[in-house]
Amino acid sequence: MKKDDDALKPTDLLSAATLRKADELCSSLSSGLSIDKRGEAAFYRGAFVDLDSLAHREYQVTVADIGGQPWLTVISDDQIPATGNGLLVFNVAPGDHRRYIGRIQAGRQGWRESDQAQRFFAIFDILQDVRRG
Repeated sequence: MKKDDDALKPTDLLSAATLRKADELCSSLSSGLSIDKRGEAAFYRGAFVDLDSLAHREYQVTVADIGGQPWLTVISDDQIPATGNGLLVFNVAPGDHRRYIGRIQAGRQGWRESDQAQRFFAIFDILQDVRRG
């Protein structure tokens, strides 16, 4: 019988390269914290990388979190390609990073009056929490 201490953590299933990339992205985020709350949503500064892309291009993003949802809204100045294997990191408090693996749908340009037309909006479905702990 397996002891609880022997149980696999979600991060045990990720490659060392993925964990390194998550650490790099967290390090590259500005040390200044930018949180904006509008209604029920909180907005955080973050970064996104398509892990299936050979280029591993980093996108600077704003993450909108309504709270309690298995998805996040990602806002970017550039169109982020749809992928089933993306890494999203963002700061929720000084030194408190969120790191998620998930799938992102193809984004759309803002179309509501409150949206900024030149920005792209996409849904990021959280598949796995990658925080170390």
